[in-house]
Amino acid sequence: MDIPQHLTSIGLRHKFRFVSTTNGSFAVTTKALTALLSVCYTTNTAVRSIFYAVKVNSVEVWTPPPAVGGFASITCRWSGGPMGSDVLRNDISVSQMEPAHLMSRPPPRTTAAFWSNNDDSKSLFTLGLGTNSVVDIDANFVLTNNSTTVVTAIATGVDGYTYCLALDSQFGTAYVVPQGYITTS
Repeated sequence: MDIPQHLTSIGLRHKFRFVSTTNGSFAVTTKALTALLSVCYTTNTAVRSIFYAVKVNSVEVWTPPPAVGGFASITCRWSGGPMGSDVLRNDISVSQMEPAHLMSRPPPRTTAAFWSNNDDSKSLFTLGLGTNSVVDIDANFVLTNNSTTVVTAIATGVDGYTYCLALDSQFGTAYVVPQGYITTS
């Protein structure tokens, strides 16, 4: 009789929601996603990520319609990496009544279609967002097991508290902020 394999890593799947506070193009890196949930270990100085690896399942974005006569657009450019080409997905609002809406899964052979660990700062995808865009990122995560973690400098934080960081926090900004979680920057 063979003993079945047993995975020792603790993993989870979760959908995080963010809202953009400005127009812009935002690269989403492996480090940014693995640092989403981080624990403060030095008050008002730094947080340490609890995730070691990530694999993106999907990205969904809604951008509200602009003022009369205008239009809103959103883009998601999946990074091709060494084995594939970049793939662009986009949508444009066509009226004041409907927001632009985009739902996309990582295409095969793009960087986000594979597991990435937090030692890697490569771009998984780049989002082109309007102000007040709502972004849902559905991903699988593996918790750290005394392995290398992402350390992010913060201005305010209480030792031992868990914080959800902005999607663009690895670049020293906080324009794409999490919803429903305690956050810091």
